[in-house]
Amino acid sequence: MIPPHNSEGEYILWLAGFIEKITEGGPKPPPPIKKFIPEYMSLKFELDFLPLNEEKIQNEGKEITDYFNSKLYKSTFKK
Repeated sequence: MIPPHNSEGEYILWLAGFIEKITEGGPKPPPPIKKFIPEYMSLKFELDFLPLNEEKIQNEGKEITDYFNSKLYKSTFKK
């Protein structure tokens, strides 16, 4: 989208940005952080100190749906 020619300042900025994008002179994005992490490292080994409760992972949000279906919730937040 090209801005209208009547706003000259905006058009010049747009044109400069467009030229910078299509040429080699523009700033290059940094490489992904993943590139600097060795392949043998994984989060599982780094986060061994955190207990993972497999039951909570596999309950598929039953705890949340039970809360919204509870009498306490329905009595507190009447529709």
